[in-house]
Amino acid sequence: GNLVVSDVFPLVERVDKEQLLGLAASAEAYSEHPLAKAILAYAKEQQIIIENVSDFQMLPGKGITAVIHSQTLICGTLSFLKEKNIRIDDAVVITLDRFRAQGKAIILVAKEKSLIGVITLSDTLRDSASAMVMELHNMNAQVVLLTGDHAHTARYFAEKVGIQTIKAELLPVDKVSS
Repeated sequence: GNLVVSDVFPLVERVDKEQLLGLAASAEAYSEHPLAKAILAYAKEQQIIIENVSDFQMLPGKGITAVIHSQTLICGTLSFLKEKNIRIDDAVVITLDRFRAQGKAIILVAKEKSLIGVITLSDTLRDSASAMVMELHNMNAQVVLLTGDHAHTARYFAEKVGIQTIKAELLPVDKVSS
């Protein structure tokens, strides 16, 4: 499909939508991940200035870290931010679940050790997806959705096209071995 930014959702008063998008797009500028590319494209459409970063590191299937103006930014999955000892309160988890129930992919953005916002992305299903899955079922093929997305997001799309078996929250290497 076609990934597009749906929500730019700041979680702290000192950061507005434009700042959150600018920080995330700057941090993600060196990433080749489709979510990162969609965030960067959206920021450019919004005429957001992309800052230079240093110390860019990507952990496939988890997220990225980068330094902007001497401050470390961490963008990625909930589990990645937890690994980095970023506190995620229950109200944020509820908000994330609401976004996932809408089939949205989520990038969390932290600055230093504080979660500052969420960027969600929507993916559109190709018009031919349901027909292709049905054709595969008719051929007695087992159709499995392998994704790095959260289980709620994966279920949303699997239900839309008739896929019964889902393996979610996989790292790239896990998809190959599945």
